[in-house]
Amino acid sequence: MITDEVYESFGETSGGVHDLAPVLSAMREERREYVSSAEADLEVSGESPWAASTLWPYYVEPAKRLRWQPNQVADGIKNQPNADGRLGAGASSHCAHARGGDALREYLDWRPFRYYTNRFTPLGSGFLYPRGTETTEFIPLEGGATMIHYRYRLQDRGRLVRLRFGIMRPVIRRLFLRSGEVLRRVMQEDVAAPGVDESEIRGEEAR
Repeated sequence: MITDEVYESFGETSGGVHDLAPVLSAMREERREYVSSAEADLEVSGESPWAASTLWPYYVEPAKRLRWQPNQVADGIKNQPNADGRLGAGASSHCAHARGGDALREYLDWRPFRYYTNRFTPLGSGFLYPRGTETTEFIPLEGGATMIHYRYRLQDRGRLVRLRFGIMRPVIRRLFLRSGEVLRRVMQEDVAAPGVDESEIRGEEAR
């Protein structure tokens, strides 16, 4: 949009206003951090009857994650906000596990209700897998359900590391599937809580 202004000291001056919102949106789209199925060293998927908007806080909010994520000590998940004081790209999450030591997740890409990607760094020697990149993706299905995909890519692409990880992959997969079952029970308990509308938990009204 072009405008003309008259100032006593300058006379008539022309200027323009450009909407940078589309430019910013395009830049953010170009800066994606995303582990695809083809790139993943591990992929675990499962279907949930709840909407992605309902599932999302159970994955990123410490109080909710502690209820279903395995091997966590009490108050063992603490989020560190980014420079804007928010949970998103640039933020991190520190997990204290009963076994295996601690772990740090640094969020690299944050697309609410669609997916988030983080760098995973084990801070102890007991973890089943080493440093890498994780993407957790939520894909809407018919009737308000969601398909959840967890993908992990090793940072060290050395042959020995990939061989060791391949041996442990079935154990890790079972652990994630068991965690998914616990999450389902936790959310069913929340649905059954007094005063809670199940349609709100499922996200059906939002759809």
